[in-house]
Amino acid sequence: MNQDDKNLIFLATTGLEEFWDIKKPIVFLGDWCLRYSRQAIWKDLNYEVLPGIWRDKKKFIDAFKYLNNIYEHLLYKIAFLLDEIHKEKHDIRYWRIIIGPWLFHYIDVLYDRYVSIQEVISRYITFETIGLCEENFITPKSTLEFHLLTQDDPYNLQIYTRILSAGKYNFSHKPFEIKRKDQMILNKNIYNITKKKIIAFCLESIEKIGSKSSVYLVNPFFQKSLLIKFFLRSRGKIKPLFLSNEEIPNIKLNKSMRSYFNVISCNNNEFEKLIMQLLPHDIPYVFLEGYKMMEHKSLNYPRNPRAIMSWASWYFDELFKIWAASAAESGTSLLGVQHGGNYGIDQCMRVLDHENAITDKFYSWGWNCKELDDRIVPLPSSKVIGRKKSTKTNKNILFVGTASPRYLYRMQYPTNNHLEKYFEDQLIFLKNIDPSCKKLIRYRVFIQDYGFDIIKRIQNIYPDVVVEDWTIPFSESLENCRLFVCDHLSTVHAEALSLNVPTILFWDCDSYIHKTNACQSFENLHAIGILHYSPESAANTVNKIYDNINDWWNESERQSARLEFCNQFARNSVNSVDEWINEFKKMINSTPTDNN
Repeated sequence: MNQDDKNLIFLATTGLEEFWDIKKPIVFLGDWCLRYSRQAIWKDLNYEVLPGIWRDKKKFIDAFKYLNNIYEHLLYKIAFLLDEIHKEKHDIRYWRIIIGPWLFHYIDVLYDRYVSIQEVISRYITFETIGLCEENFITPKSTLEFHLLTQDDPYNLQIYTRILSAGKYNFSHKPFEIKRKDQMILNKNIYNITKKKIIAFCLESIEKIGSKSSVYLVNPFFQKSLLIKFFLRSRGKIKPLFLSNEEIPNIKLNKSMRSYFNVISCNNNEFEKLIMQLLPHDIPYVFLEGYKMMEHKSLNYPRNPRAIMSWASWYFDELFKIWAASAAESGTSLLGVQHGGNYGIDQCMRVLDHENAITDKFYSWGWNCKELDDRIVPLPSSKVIGRKKSTKTNKNILFVGTASPRYLYRMQYPTNNHLEKYFEDQLIFLKNIDPSCKKLIRYRVFIQDYGFDIIKRIQNIYPDVVVEDWTIPFSESLENCRLFVCDHLSTVHAEALSLNVPTILFWDCDSYIHKTNACQSFENLHAIGILHYSPESAANTVNKIYDNINDWWNESERQSARLEFCNQFARNSVNSVDEWINEFKKMINSTPTDNN
């Protein structure tokens, strides 16, 4: 695009092609606009893509800290107003549990979109664009619906339209229906019907024990056999509780309720003024118009148990959050559990900050952190407890990929700016694998594609690669491989290393921001050839070791580095079941004040 074009450009903020003007030179606001499956539409256009704004790590870290300060400021203001609106009086922890996950996601999303627009303004003298008609704007029902809406084009177009309108820019508009997102059941039930009946029978048989001396494990990640063992060895006081997300009905907006938020003060800052302008329209129904209904439904849950433990229900299960927040005010201990391999490793991690702020104890997979407090309790990973390395003889190479939304949904690293290079590295890895090994690869795709057309990207170039989806449990898939290959930092690499499955890892180290204490652990894995910083190096190692994998994997130096890593970030032990049961018993036998 030449200099003259910069006076004539059209800004495309969305992947919805009907909101493009292809007669003019186009600046696409991000890679999310350009769908792989639609290359025939855009590849010959006169266009450029705005460079990713979060590739600069310092800029990202500064933004992360800045947004956290905004979050804390707004949380206290909003909590005060919600008490006033609902004629209640709660402590800040109560409202942090309930609205915190929506609020910090909302601030992060809005800031990312705002900064993108500011980048365009700084680069181009004038531009044209097409926004969404205001009559098509919607307000999310819940945290979950907001999260799902921000993963797709139409709602993000609404956000960009509102930001540009707030900046007094004149541009044309088009109608487009934003479809509501169904409330999905977040925790898939992996328990077969026989185990369900056993657990239900056990629960019914000890109903007389009551809830006040019980620890409830809500939507737990423990294996089904362990849940029964916990239950029996605690004499019925450790109870699994399976909850599904509550459907939020369509409710008419209450303008009087929402007008309360017009009084929140802010600094003399354009972005913070933008939040104040949009928040009354964007705060989900469940915190205002639907709150009393949900509060009433939460009364059906067990009253004031000794403790409530959950892995991920703290984020999108609104009914659970209200129940847990209310129970905490009455003395119930709230317990958090690590549910991903990035905990203790990532320097900027919103979810860890949130879970540590709302729980009385947080159970890690082995790490501790001086920056936090003594509420962090290292225990064996709940993902691998009770599991053993498979002794099956097989030939498969399991290659596990990942994906994340095209639009940034939370300030965490790597961001969506890194995804195109990530997909390119997958193809480079496959290109460098010997044909004899390539035919043994099973490529396991992520549960969601997010519009990246991942399978098509792979199969257009390597049609013979076998693709495996999430209908096959990962534990089963891992048992049936001779070598595990992973190209990202997540939960699956921790599982494989903990279970001592021969593993090759590779990723671009510039795509991550690690805590200082984690860096050495990864350098140790790199030094002995488990972790690689390029797809070519990883592929060459696979080619070299495949015929003698076990000899390579069991070398003492390699096993020593693996164990050192696992003891800190993926802990397992022969006594792991007893360690967890003893911790639960301490919780059961303690008084409520002992845990606070």
